[in-house]
Amino acid sequence: MESKVRERRAFRQGYVLGHSGWSGSSWKAWTSTRASRPSWCRCGPGRSYGEARKATKRRCGRCGKRCAGYDQGADRRRWRTLDLGLIRAFLEADAPQVLERRRMPADHSRSLPATELERVFTRRDVPLRERALWRLLYETAARAEEVLSLNIEDLNLPARRAVTLGKGGDREVLHFATGSARLLPRLLEGRTGGPVFLADRPSAPSRAPALADLDPLTGRARLSYRRAAELFTSATGGAKLHQLRHASLTHVAEAGVPTVLLMAKSRHASLRSLQRYARPGVEAVAQLTADHDPARRRRR
Repeated sequence: MESKVRERRAFRQGYVLGHSGWSGSSWKAWTSTRASRPSWCRCGPGRSYGEARKATKRRCGRCGKRCAGYDQGADRRRWRTLDLGLIRAFLEADAPQVLERRRMPADHSRSLPATELERVFTRRDVPLRERALWRLLYETAARAEEVLSLNIEDLNLPARRAVTLGKGGDREVLHFATGSARLLPRLLEGRTGGPVFLADRPSAPSRAPALADLDPLTGRARLSYRRAAELFTSATGGAKLHQLRHASLTHVAEAGVPTVLLMAKSRHASLRSLQRYARPGVEAVAQLTADHDPARRRRR
């Protein structure tokens, strides 16, 4: 009886020291010297001393799971934190259930077809300001805040360029095409300063804008992002204003433009961020499939 008690005590002390003070080789040498398992050992066949004890260490006293699974229930949990001979210490705490984040389905149809955009840009019932804004957003592939913050002094109509403040506060150059170059002079109507895109009417005294966002000639403030987004959503039947940036980069990517030029156009610092935008649309993939159809009789 005394030998079993001594052997059990030595085993428990060796188990603790083997994980706190002993080296791995010393612990293996100690376990290899034991010829047979004592009657009280809970190790199964083919296991060394301490393996079963190691498997049950740091498990919940109620559900038997490891500490990493504490967030799988909303009940009170208990973990064994220390084992010194015949003394066992436990830790109890209320572990509320942590809900996993629901996976949001990816939307790969954010790009608007070019034909649909052309119909929106040429609608007669849409005011000139909206048509100029939407076409400028599409041709520059810029963010809406960058275009709405433009002043007349930032435009270079002969060179078809505009200087704006980028996402990180850096000065960026936007390039637009003929469509915007034809609409912008009609929109400015001889104005030489102030915001490019103005609100419909002057602001109320209780909502006076900053002087930098006020047109000195007409007294109207700069067009807000919320109002611009509402107008585009209403005219397109639910589309978002940011989809013009998606559509522009997607159509350029479908035309076979190299990735380096796409990053220069979008001004993305990471290629991974660009991949969310420059994704070929459904029509482009359908055309690619039709062009490489093995049953096609006429070849290009």
